[in-house]
Amino acid sequence: MNNSNDLLHNLKQLGIISGTKGAAGKLVVTNCLPSLFLPAKSIVNIGFSKDFCKQYKLSEDVFTTTNKTELLLTNINNKEQAELLKEKAVFVEKDVLLKYNPDYIFEDELIGASVIDATSGTSIGTVCEVWSMPANDVWLVDTKDGKLPLPVVEDVIKSVDLKNKIIKVNMLDGLMDIIIKNT
Repeated sequence: MNNSNDLLHNLKQLGIISGTKGAAGKLVVTNCLPSLFLPAKSIVNIGFSKDFCKQYKLSEDVFTTTNKTELLLTNINNKEQAELLKEKAVFVEKDVLLKYNPDYIFEDELIGASVIDATSGTSIGTVCEVWSMPANDVWLVDTKDGKLPLPVVEDVIKSVDLKNKIIKVNMLDGLMDIIIKNT
């Protein structure tokens, strides 16, 4: 069991083990953080919560998509052992994730960030929600007029300062026209 408070606060949920695949004990993980890479021999933590998890070592590289990935662990050698891990979450230390994915932005770090027009310096609003969409993510910004779905594309997002929670954007023509008005 992991008991260190620092480690617990540093863990990010990678996904949920929803099933197994094959006789070798491969785990099917769904609801994954998208577009991440972890190399073989990385440590993952598996349990029902950050407070109650056990460490395992990956025996092969892992690439995630929004929907799922597959994990093979060094000490899980058959389907019966793998079945015991179903419905548990897979957690990875944030520092490990960032080591192999240095530009990755975690959804929870965006919530509450101030969105500012990069040209004028005008405050647009605050990120209140993140949507994972097939083409690109969308950051929902709470503005004085309603909710602005801000596409996360290079032409719009100019800089992200997570330490100070400031996002500078290029307000393309027509972008403010898609605000979902407050009712």
